[in-house]
Amino acid sequence: MHEHRAWKERGYKITSVRKSPTFPGTYASTPDGYSLEVKVAGEGQFFLGASTPCLEDTGIQQPTSKPNTPDRPAPYPPRPDVQDEFWSATTPAAGS
Repeated sequence: MHEHRAWKERGYKITSVRKSPTFPGTYASTPDGYSLEVKVAGEGQFFLGASTPCLEDTGIQQPTSKPNTPDRPAPYPPRPDVQDEFWSATTPAAGS
């Protein structure tokens, strides 16, 4: 796959590929412990995940401010529930 070439050029080793036409996914890692994953899941949700190797404790405290996003008490991952004129369109964007 062509997209894997770019990951390999950056030092990633492809560790797994899910070749599903409906729910594809690619998983990769580097020798020094970094990893990436990109996948499509139910209802067309797109996921991009990244992990780093263990870090030393810096002593930085946890944030004390409250999150500025609404609480979404739903099973993870929450299903899409927002309609957006552009992202929810069922026709191609103009000029496509």
